[in-house]
Amino acid sequence: MSVFGGDSWAREAQYRKRRVDDLVIDGLDGSSYRKLSSGKYACLVCPHYPVLESPLVLSMHCKGSKHIAAESKLKENELMRQSEINKRLAISESDVRPANPSASNKNTKLTSKALIEQTKKAATEILGKGTAQLSSRNQNCDLKLSVGYANIMDVVTKFSENSSCPEVIASDKMPVQQHLDFRERRERELKFTEAGWKRDCHGRWFQR
Repeated sequence: MSVFGGDSWAREAQYRKRRVDDLVIDGLDGSSYRKLSSGKYACLVCPHYPVLESPLVLSMHCKGSKHIAAESKLKENELMRQSEINKRLAISESDVRPANPSASNKNTKLTSKALIEQTKKAATEILGKGTAQLSSRNQNCDLKLSVGYANIMDVVTKFSENSSCPEVIASDKMPVQQHLDFRERRERELKFTEAGWKRDCHGRWFQR
């Protein structure tokens, strides 16, 4: 007899399946997947965001060699990007540090302008790399990157006009904005995938 009373074996089997799914999901990194409204799961690590039918299939996918390789590459790219940002910020801070206090007031405008130019150049190089990698996949991603770049430049310019410490905006705002832009691109990719679109071997979208 079923624990639910009577002969409701279907309910008991469904309950057990749900418990197994919960245990499988608990063993996975929550940032590596996303549950879609259809009940399926999308992998956020692999390049084309594959959609998987169940938690068990998702667990098997995460243990595969392709997923592990994509995860390692993603972490490596993130570390390289963060290292590049820190390096640029260190150079900017060393350039704007005055040689003596008496000359600081005279050189404030010059150092501020130089820092703005260097910050813009760093943002252009970093965001330009992301644009080059994704331009062949989706033109809309390029639009997102350009909007993010415009936001960074707008914040940097406004802050430098109203503050005597322009290096603060470079150290606090730029990494946060880049992280938000990356999350926006990833959300957009997931919406396309959930709507039934897929990528071909050339990175172009097509309707399933």
